[in-house]
Amino acid sequence: MIVEQRASTGEKLEIMRIRYLVLAMLFTLAACTSGETPTAGTATPGTAVIGTSTITNFLPITAPGATSAGDRLLTGILYQPLFSYQHKTPTKYSLDTLRSLAEVTNVSEDGLTYTIALRNRSWSDGIPITTYDIELWWRLILANKENWRGYHQGRIPDTITSLTITDPMTFTVTTDKPYDPNWFVGNELAHVIPLPQHIWDPDNIANTPAGAARLYADLTAAAPDAKNKFLTAVSGPYKLDNLKNGTVTLTAVDKYDGLDKPRIGTIKLQPTPDNDLGTSLTTKKLDVAMLPSATTADQVKKLQDSGFTVAPQYDWGISYLSFNFNNKTSLPLLEQTYIRKSLQRLINQDNLIKNSWSGEARKGCDVLPTAPNASDNPCPPTVAYDLQAAKQELAQHGWQQHGADMVCTESAKCGEGIAPNTKLTFTVVATKNSPAIRELEQLRDEFAQAGITLTINQVPDAVAVMSDCARTARQCEWDLGLATTPLSWVFPTYPSGEHILATNSAANFGGFSNPQADELIAKTYQSATPDSLATYSNFINERQPVLWLPQPPVRYIAYPKNLNGVDNDAPLIPQNWSTP
Repeated sequence: MIVEQRASTGEKLEIMRIRYLVLAMLFTLAACTSGETPTAGTATPGTAVIGTSTITNFLPITAPGATSAGDRLLTGILYQPLFSYQHKTPTKYSLDTLRSLAEVTNVSEDGLTYTIALRNRSWSDGIPITTYDIELWWRLILANKENWRGYHQGRIPDTITSLTITDPMTFTVTTDKPYDPNWFVGNELAHVIPLPQHIWDPDNIANTPAGAARLYADLTAAAPDAKNKFLTAVSGPYKLDNLKNGTVTLTAVDKYDGLDKPRIGTIKLQPTPDNDLGTSLTTKKLDVAMLPSATTADQVKKLQDSGFTVAPQYDWGISYLSFNFNNKTSLPLLEQTYIRKSLQRLINQDNLIKNSWSGEARKGCDVLPTAPNASDNPCPPTVAYDLQAAKQELAQHGWQQHGADMVCTESAKCGEGIAPNTKLTFTVVATKNSPAIRELEQLRDEFAQAGITLTINQVPDAVAVMSDCARTARQCEWDLGLATTPLSWVFPTYPSGEHILATNSAANFGGFSNPQADELIAKTYQSATPDSLATYSNFINERQPVLWLPQPPVRYIAYPKNLNGVDNDAPLIPQNWSTP
């Protein structure tokens, strides 16, 4: 539902011309009267070549499954989102106040309506960015959500009942129910990207659902074309210059008026396979590369000896093994909280970090992520490695170690459904040749010290196996599962648990289900309850529905030592880079 009524097509073009002239004059006046308003700057000379995956889409709106990491890097540089986020320092809604295009100025008392004010920013052709550019995004997504890569049922645009244009610089959104503003601003509004309405829809055909569908089809069809007409104006610090032999060349926008003005004049995005990144750096074909998480210490040292800074990058996520509560055969064992907790105490994360991740990983102890730049704090005693405590816990519940096996000798203490002489044996499923296989092999040895057998079943796609079990009860002959590496789950800005641990949620591959947990998870995003995340975290950690693993870096960033302004704890932000 759009509250504001727009002018007819015949009247609209003249109205647009007047609107933009007036706004341009207002922006000029604001620049003269406000010390906080950014002014256009000149980029310093120089070129940085970045290794990427092949780029196949040049527009920020795409169909499901149609984008690569290279596509997302490119479109993120060309088209800035409404809000940018960071986790280094506490800010309201975790906003990156330097790069965000707007601010939330008010949330209504009933928690339903958000007032959002745009900052004085312009497109690369000098036309002001206005709320009509937000409205175009809204119309396109609302009419085409099933064909939009960012859509998940029950999420934006489903969470918004109306978007209302107040004036060219202010709009409101009204939600279908009250949400925690941290969740709504951080996770839902993160999808909003201003789109240049004066270029993409000058005739306002998106004013109707049918027109928005036609325009969306035109955009998705044009996205793979580097010369498509929609690329005329961008909001980011760089614009597309050319595409040659797969390499995308970007040049600094002369009229860019963001506070993060580009300091390097030219950026090149050069498709490079992962296994060629190191060689391409040392042979000076690349300046900057994002190396895979499986990069070894020897590879890092070689690059460092060649004059590169190489730094691990940690993401906003967690790593864990899922217990398979859908495995009816093993369920009597997996239902026992004391068994799950004992297994956690057998995980020597210090050794895993040293031997499986070349010393580069952080301890994982919680359902909530650790800030990328945080120090590595020790896990609490209830989670920390303690072989004797784990054995003692099992002994108190009727288990004894007979040689190489931990055996239930007192079934009344072991738990309901556990027969006498049952052995603690588990099968873990993981993707074949995954970097985490080394970790699981070491874990197998650590479990063996307590008489527990861990069998590693390597399959072509662990996610497919685990998902099949969760959805159809097929392929359930596993007890523990490692879905993805290096992280099991990467959160959006606000780390609520509705996707991973709520009953029947999309990534709840282990089938964990607890009504009280569902209630606490809902509170983390459906209300602004104080300490809701901490309460949810404490409840989950007490019940141990997963086994926490170290959190390795998701990648390594490598760049020349004389390249300044690179943030080791953030995604690539090339406008911040400079050379002496």
